[in-house]
Amino acid sequence: MFKDRSLSFKTLLITWTITSAFTILFTTIQIIYEYRGERDDLYETYNIINDLYVAPLSESLWIMNKSIITTQANSLISFPYVSYVKIIDEDVVYFEKGTKDTKTSKRFDLAYKNEKIGELEVGLNVSLLEGKFLKRVMVTVLIQGLKAIFVCILLFFAYELLITRSLRRVSQFLITHPDATSKGENIPFDADRNDELGILVKNMNGFINYIFGLNQSLKTLNDDLEKKVDERTHQLKDKNLKLVEVIEDLEKAHEQLATSERLASLGKMTSGIAHEIKNPVYIVVNSMSLIRELLDELVDEIPEEVKKDVDTELVAEIKDLCNRSEKSCDRVGNIINSMLSLSRGSDDSRENTDVGELVKSAVEFAYEAFKSKNQFACSLRFNADLKMDRIPIYKTELSRAVINIVDNALYSMKRNSLNVGDEYKATLIVDIHKEDEEVVIEINDNGEGIPEEVKKSIFNPFFTTKPAGDGTGLGMSMTYDIIKKHGGNIELESELGSGAKFKINIPIS
Repeated sequence: MFKDRSLSFKTLLITWTITSAFTILFTTIQIIYEYRGERDDLYETYNIINDLYVAPLSESLWIMNKSIITTQANSLISFPYVSYVKIIDEDVVYFEKGTKDTKTSKRFDLAYKNEKIGELEVGLNVSLLEGKFLKRVMVTVLIQGLKAIFVCILLFFAYELLITRSLRRVSQFLITHPDATSKGENIPFDADRNDELGILVKNMNGFINYIFGLNQSLKTLNDDLEKKVDERTHQLKDKNLKLVEVIEDLEKAHEQLATSERLASLGKMTSGIAHEIKNPVYIVVNSMSLIRELLDELVDEIPEEVKKDVDTELVAEIKDLCNRSEKSCDRVGNIINSMLSLSRGSDDSRENTDVGELVKSAVEFAYEAFKSKNQFACSLRFNADLKMDRIPIYKTELSRAVINIVDNALYSMKRNSLNVGDEYKATLIVDIHKEDEEVVIEINDNGEGIPEEVKKSIFNPFFTTKPAGDGTGLGMSMTYDIIKKHGGNIELESELGSGAKFKINIPIS
C-alpha cells in the first residue's frame, strides 16, 4: 500500500511524477511550436516553387518541348519534401511522378502571356516532417525522463539521510521502550537540533515528561482512593443487604409480569383454538337435537302391541343423555365465547395508515406462513402508488382480510401446481392505486380459478371448498364484513382454469 511506504519513497514518487509531468508538458509545447514553425516553412515551399518553376515550365509547355519539361519536373520532384509532380495541358499529361496526397497537394496555373495553357500540381511529403518530429519527441522525452529519475534518486538519498533516518530512530526508540512514559525516559538523540526534527524530539520528550507526571499524580490519587474505598466498604455492606432485599422484591414482580405476559400470549393462542372448537361443538349440539327428534319419531312408529315390551326407561335415559350433552356443549360454547372476548383485540378506531405498506406486510406475512407450512413457493409482484396519502382504516381488520384472500390464492396455486406440473410458475400480483376518491387493492393469482357455482356462495358463512380440517368457511365471510365495515366493496373476477382476481375498493374519506 502507498500509505505504508516510507516518506523517502513517497517524496521520490511525488517528485518524479510532478517533474515528469511538467517536463512532458513543456517539452510538448516546445516541440509543437517548433513543428508548426517548420510546417509553415514547408508550406513556404509552394511560394518558392511558384517563383522558380512556374514561369520556366510555362515557357517549355508553350513551345511543347517535352524533354525540357521532363528535366524541369525531375528537378522539381527532387526538391526537399516534394513527393508528387504532375504537369497537364488540358487532357494531355506531360509528366506525372511520385505519390499523391490530396491533403497537401496544390495546383499552379501555367500561363503564357496571360493565357492559361496548363496546370502544375505539386504534393509535399508532410509525413516525413512528422516522422522527424516524432523521433525528436521520443529522444527528448527519454532524455528528460532519465534526467528526472537521476534527480529524484539524488533527492531520495538526501531525504533518507536528512529526514527519514532520524524519524526512524525516534520511532525505533518508542517501539523498543514502550514504558518510557511510565519511567520518564527521554529520547536520547537529536534533542540538541534546532530544525524541525529537533523540535519534534523536544516536544516528544515534553510529552513523555507530562505523561510521567500524570502517572505519578494518578498513583497518589489511587492510594488515596484505596483508603476511601476501605472506609466506604463497611457502609456499602449495609446498603448491599438492603439492595438484596429490593432485588428479591423485583424478582417477584418480574415473575408476576412474566406470568401476565404468558397469560396474554395464551389468550392470543386460544383465539385461534376457540374458532376451531366451535364448529365441532355446534355439530354435536345439532346432532343431539336430531337424535332426540329421531328417537321420538322412532317411538311413535312402534306399534302399540310392541310398545308394551319396549323399555321406556332406556328411551328416557337416552333423552337425558342428549339433554346433558346439549347443556355441556352450551357450557363449552359459553367458555369459547368468553375466551374469544378476552383474546380478541379491539379495533374500534380508525388510524391514518399507508395502505400500500400495510397490504404488502400482510401479503408477505401470509406468504411466509403458507410457505413454511406447505413447502410451496411462488413469485410475488407488488405495484404500489408511492404518492398515495395515508387514509383512516381499521389496520388489524384490513390486514386480516388481505391475509384471508392471499391464503386462499396460495392454496389454489398450490393445487394448480400439482395438476399442471413443473412448467407451471405460480405468480401472485398485488396492485394498490387510487381511483377518484377510493383506494383500490387488486390481488390476482394464476391458480385453478373459481367456477360460477362457487363464486355465488364464496362470501357466505361456513361455505368452503377445502377438505375437512383445512378450512372453516369463515375466512371470506369475515373478509366481506371487514370491507363493508370500511364502507367499501369487494368484487371477484375468475374463470375456471385462469386464476382469480379480488378487487377491493375503500373510500378515502
